[in-house]
Amino acid sequence: MNSAETTAVWSRTRRFGILVPACVMLVVVAACASSQNTTTTPPTTMPLTTTAAAPTTTLPVTTTVVDAEQAVGAVLVAIDSYNSGDIDRWVAAFDPESSEAPEAETWGYFDEIFMNANRQYEVVEPCQLVASDPGVVECTLAMFDDFHGPAGISGTAPAQFRLNDQLKLSGFDDNQDCCDRQGIFNRAFNNWLRDIHADVYEQIKPSDIGSLPGWRTDPADMAIAIQYVAEFIAQSDTYPLEVVDP
Repeated sequence: MNSAETTAVWSRTRRFGILVPACVMLVVVAACASSQNTTTTPPTTMPLTTTAAAPTTTLPVTTTVVDAEQAVGAVLVAIDSYNSGDIDRWVAAFDPESSEAPEAETWGYFDEIFMNANRQYEVVEPCQLVASDPGVVECTLAMFDDFHGPAGISGTAPAQFRLNDQLKLSGFDDNQDCCDRQGIFNRAFNNWLRDIHADVYEQIKPSDIGSLPGWRTDPADMAIAIQYVAEFIAQSDTYPLEVVDP
């Protein structure tokens, strides 16, 4: 896998059109190069983070019609299930027939990696049913996780959730635009870990020097990697990234 392909796989964006983030997992790897990544707003004790404007995905209009209040409620429950870190709850929020359902080998694997990094989504603007497509709920979400977040890499963007008539998710696109920044961080972190903690590096052995810990190895490797993030950042001249005014 080359760097562009690897970077693409980390993002969960553009999932609506194809579910392979726009393509976290989804044939992913090559199709995702143009797509990009969200987590909750970092705690006040965390370093300031950069935010990048993320292009939103225009989902194809469907004929699904759902009640607005019930649809928003279903989406909020789904977000809570993701934030719980319980992969089974997150899977249960999806239509099992959807190509984007996280029980699918690639998507579920990707979600589990970020759950091990405590990825969180926070609703920062009210969710609402999209008037032109009553099968889609849009919410502005802030994204943060314990692997990239301390380095100043997080984001806020309008996310879209597609529902079927049973109020199960059939698609989710967080529209986060942080893949490039994540890929650069992953490479810097993995190189440092290899040089300073060779035993740990050999234990988790990233599938590629620029890959996300746990990708194509074991999702639990992420939990090991985040134990060294603070040490890496403390010696870095690059991280955490500073806030960039628009």
